[in-house]
Amino acid sequence: MRIALALILLVTACVERGISQTVSIADTLSKKERKQREAAAFAARNEVYRMTALGVGQTQVQDLRMSPLVYSGLGLYLDLSAFRYGTKSLRELRFTMGYSAANNQIGSSSLMHLPKLMLDYTLQRRVSIPEGKMYLGASVTNEGNARIYLPLGNNAFATDYQFSLNPSISFVKENIRNSRWSLWIRSNIGLAGLTIRYPRFTYEGIETQFLFAGWYRRWQFELAGVRAFRFEEHNRFYVAYQFELYRFNSPIDGHPISQYLNKIKVAFWLHRK
Repeated sequence: MRIALALILLVTACVERGISQTVSIADTLSKKERKQREAAAFAARNEVYRMTALGVGQTQVQDLRMSPLVYSGLGLYLDLSAFRYGTKSLRELRFTMGYSAANNQIGSSSLMHLPKLMLDYTLQRRVSIPEGKMYLGASVTNEGNARIYLPLGNNAFATDYQFSLNPSISFVKENIRNSRWSLWIRSNIGLAGLTIRYPRFTYEGIETQFLFAGWYRRWQFELAGVRAFRFEEHNRFYVAYQFELYRFNSPIDGHPISQYLNKIKVAFWLHRK
């Protein structure tokens, strides 16, 4: 009787051990399969791209600390960005650098040099609409603009830096009329911004202020067409019109700094898995 009981216990232990090993192997396989399914689901929900864009723009600027005249001219711009969009969200990190040479309305032969740097991060969530994909969210922007006009001598250099929070919206309509073209419309408007401006007075000092919408005016709009290549449907060709505007006044003397930019740019979207 004891021997039979011992044999039953031994067999039971072996069976339980075999079952546990089988479950462990099944768990290991399920983790691998789950990771594969998660990767496949992410790829199905999102399109991930790297973008390189070249642009030509027409800008106009007025800085009353430097001159009462309005300066306008042409410039070249480079955009580099990484972004993804899909069924749930849109995210983009964009770096922009550019240079413009502007002249005043009087027609002086001396040029005002206008270098520009900007780093922008956008996060938006998708809103369900039947006409296409719409995303609502916000952008955080770091932007620096300089103005160099050598004939002014000691007052030949001025700059401003802006750190701003901008509610934003994007609309995407894909496969227009069953073609390879997609329509993109994007816009953001300044809600609040930290501005740092030099010079504070005519020749020296730094002016810092925190402004809300109304006192801090900032707007960006972009209308773009995106087309898939015939030989590689995941990569894209992109052409866009972009408009940028900002303006804010000094709290000391009320002198404003304002600048707008009209830009045409073309880009290549490289698809990333």
